[in-house]
Amino acid sequence: MTATVIRIKGVDFVAGLVWQPLAGSNTSERQAEIKTLAKEMGFALCVEHANHSCVGLTATGNVKSGIPSLAAAVASTIEKTKSARDFIVVSETGDGQWYYLAQKDGIILVDGDVVLDQEDHARAKYYEDSSIGNWQEIYLPSHWGVAGSQESDSIGDLLPANGKGRPVVDKAWKTRSITLNISQALRENSKPIVVSVLAIAAAIYGYHYYEDWKHRQVMAEAARMAQLAADQKQAELPRPRPWSQFPLASNLLGACLRAVGAVNLFPGNWDIKAINCANGLLTVSWKPRDKGWIDHLRSVVPNVIVSLDGSLASSSTPLEAVASGVEEDLRDKNERVIAMHAAAQRYGVDLSVTPAATNAPVALPGQQTQDQQPPSLWTELSWRAEGVAMPEVVLAALEDNGFRMKTMQGNWINGQIIWTMEGLQYVRK
Repeated sequence: MTATVIRIKGVDFVAGLVWQPLAGSNTSERQAEIKTLAKEMGFALCVEHANHSCVGLTATGNVKSGIPSLAAAVASTIEKTKSARDFIVVSETGDGQWYYLAQKDGIILVDGDVVLDQEDHARAKYYEDSSIGNWQEIYLPSHWGVAGSQESDSIGDLLPANGKGRPVVDKAWKTRSITLNISQALRENSKPIVVSVLAIAAAIYGYHYYEDWKHRQVMAEAARMAQLAADQKQAELPRPRPWSQFPLASNLLGACLRAVGAVNLFPGNWDIKAINCANGLLTVSWKPRDKGWIDHLRSVVPNVIVSLDGSLASSSTPLEAVASGVEEDLRDKNERVIAMHAAAQRYGVDLSVTPAATNAPVALPGQQTQDQQPPSLWTELSWRAEGVAMPEVVLAALEDNGFRMKTMQGNWINGQIIWTMEGLQYVRK
């Protein structure tokens, strides 16, 4: 996604941020988490959600620090006025484009803050998201005629305004630099810095000899720790690294959901049996109701294949090409297993992690298995997540170095698609 600056009633807002869930329980933990995300994803600006559940990230480009986030502004306003944690907003921006915002369980979806160039694209995205969950508030253009939705013909109508109709911007909605350089820090924090400098100067003057002694102690400890780290440094992982052959889980998820959005899932008198993304294909299968006509199904899904007894029909569509992954370094095994289970618990997902099955041939006496990685460096785990109602949010929380997804299967349960996702997690032993 690309961040876009939108002018609304004379005020510039930025839309199209990449939103990521935050697990930190306090400010320092969240800031550390934000810096880690920014470093891994190459972003320089951020803004936290008002409830601190997630953070929006972007590069600088045409976006400058201090421009308020449209998603943060709209989300904060709806939560305050409607007490709603789940909502979808679709509205024209006034320049021929369409703004789309989706928040679930207080977390803005990874692809839930986006500017689209066509109304049909906005409509398709709405129907895709609305089919996979219940939403407390829905704001749509009045001419769409969707029952139960509120009118949202202008995105500016959802923002607080002063007496002249100009949007009122809260300081918490403004983007900020994740890593400040010296000039930025002086400009944005001049008063606190002056006070701090004076306090430090007084402390150094009063405790000169004590500080000198403490400095020597710290330097000695730093030297000792550096030597210890050098002695315990792990061996460099050899190449080739098998996880680089698989696409990133988030990229595969995006390709799958976009393919699902392009299929008519409800052809009439036929119910969804299963949705399966695997091996570069999306396969959707249906079972007929009592009056389910094959001719009607074929008119809606031309490439459908019907079983010999007529009790099952399916359609397969190739997924868009997804680039291979990267040769990122791996996390410690125990560290990753704990993080994965913690993320699954936060979102009420059933997660199992087991040793991966291996098809490596057994070496005969006197033989050596070719291309076998040294057993002390990395290992492969299989993971399976069941009961996933919000795949983008859950996968964003689970994803990390060496995390790959191979399949995802959806079933229509109580009016929404519930997913089961499976894949591999490569870790250091």
